[in-house]
Amino acid sequence: MTDTRLKQKYVEAVRRLHICSPASKKDLKALMNYYYSEMIKRGIV
Repeated sequence: MTDTRLKQKYVEAVRRLHICSPASKKDLKALMNYYYSEMIKRGIV
């Protein structure tokens, strides 16, 4: 996954977090944490 695509995926997850049902929030937060940790590893953030 390219750096740009990684950023896009993170932003999409953040947007979905605001409109999803409470049951989905746990999964989305885990996904956001994964993308964020990958961005840190690559030095993007």
